Amino acid sequence: MDWSCAELFRIPDTFVNAAPTGMDRPFIVINSGALKLLDDDEMRTLLGHELGHVISGPRSYVTILS
Repeated sequence: MDWSCAELFRIPDTFVNAAPTGMDRPFIVINSGALKLLDDDEMRTLLGHELGHVISGPRSYVTILS
């Protein structure tokens, strides 16, 4: 999987949250509340956490059920 062009989408929501989704070409959706509240180090941690979910694969089951 080539992570050099991984996609990131923002949704307008005041909650501080992010989630990976998708199967063949997974992407991360991040709420605008997180963009406003988190500093660079916190954002890096959040995105690293979400990429960990993508790499380990459990989101594929959630995507199938959605």
